[in-house]
Amino acid sequence: MTFNTYPHKQKAAVTAFFLSLLLLFLCACESGNGNYQKNLTVNCVSNQTATGFSSRYDLFSGERAYTVKVAESETLAVRVGIQTDAGTLDMTIGQSGQEPVYSGHGMESGSFTVYLRASGTYRVLVRAERHRGGYEVAWE
Repeated sequence: MTFNTYPHKQKAAVTAFFLSLLLLFLCACESGNGNYQKNLTVNCVSNQTATGFSSRYDLFSGERAYTVKVAESETLAVRVGIQTDAGTLDMTIGQSGQEPVYSGHGMESGSFTVYLRASGTYRVLVRAERHRGGYEVAWE
């Protein structure tokens, strides 16, 4: 018959294991507004206003979708800023059923402007695979 003389160490190991699982679930976040689809985001700070959106994170895998509305007879200058420390980030801007106005794959750090000249609702789709860094999109 074997006696375990350290049962408190077993309890501590089991507790540490479950705390680690809990921490993993707390670090991975999903939005309740339907914009996030099966995403893993670690240490994420996001912001969305009427004239833009941004996100900074330690790790992002998945996709996010945003909308930009352009009024009749208006041209919108959309400024995009990307920070890529690792991984890949893709972005597509376009209207449903039409060729995208912009499509970038494996985006490096930098900034640029995309002009939306036709009225309507545009979808900005951001896809990432183990991306570290962030993005910012703003318009006037």
